[in-house]
Amino acid sequence: MRALAGQLVRGEAIKGNRLQVIDENGTNRGVHNRHTALEMARSRGIQLVLVNRTTMPPVCRLMSTKDIWEREKRVREQRKRVAETRTTWKDVRLRVNISAHDLDVKFKSIREFLVDRAHVSVLIEPARGRSRGGDGANERVGLERLRDAIIERLDDIGGEIAGEPNLKARGGRAIVLRIKPK
Repeated sequence: MRALAGQLVRGEAIKGNRLQVIDENGTNRGVHNRHTALEMARSRGIQLVLVNRTTMPPVCRLMSTKDIWEREKRVREQRKRVAETRTTWKDVRLRVNISAHDLDVKFKSIREFLVDRAHVSVLIEPARGRSRGGDGANERVGLERLRDAIIERLDDIGGEIAGEPNLKARGGRAIVLRIKPK
């Protein structure tokens, strides 16, 4: 039987023939075989809990049900805090020749991502096909106009720029905006 996330391995679920046993007061009781360690726990009316499985021999502790519950609660709360602080990123790609309606749809999805507290990476790319500027100046102007339009609407969608826009994406042919929730 495997312990679920946040639960301790205890009793018969503990693997290994020889175990380092620590009693409920923190006193080292030495190395015992698994059967003897389980008998020690049963005779005291408490449970044997695996504390460290990586050492040789594995370390087990004799714990009351209350102590087990408190330790499992601490582990659950710690995992919850880690999950809450983890940042999720969503990617949105836009092309310069995007229609007004399609741009509104993209803004709606960006707004939904920000409401869900996700950060959004917006990649603004040039139109497909042949560029009609000798040095790519027309392409750059289109990218910057779309970037400015996004920045103007940030207040409406509930976001703000996270850092400077990356103007060198894809060899200088694209712009990346990082947007974070307000």
